[in-house]
Amino acid sequence: MLKIRSRPLSPHLTIYKPQITSVFSIWHRITGILLTLIMNYILILLKLSIYFPFDMEFNLFLNHQLNFPDWIINTLILNLLIFFLFHFLNGIRHIIWDLGFILSIKMIYRTARLTSFFLFLILINLTLKIFN
Repeated sequence: MLKIRSRPLSPHLTIYKPQITSVFSIWHRITGILLTLIMNYILILLKLSIYFPFDMEFNLFLNHQLNFPDWIINTLILNLLIFFLFHFLNGIRHIIWDLGFILSIKMIYRTARLTSFFLFLILINLTLKIFN
């Protein structure tokens, strides 16, 4: 008969307190994956447009059938830009770390707050430009 041992479970991600460094790391990976998927989708559409030229009647029909409001399209564009900007600004932090600068915990937190501040300013600016 099998003996069941009472072993301690490995800690799950939910028991840890979220830190700005871990949140930025996770979001950097998520935005990288999303940007890669979106870029591949756009490249596939461009490749298909070479072999299958666009038919204007079909495009008008599709546009009429989908009938997306402008605010939905603007929100999607804004989210794509925010993903790109976050990934870009956080990528600059990673390049600086790779060069051996700003490696103290205090400076890492400070640059994370600075990245958040710049992202927030750019978000306000883009929102006002896109929705006005």
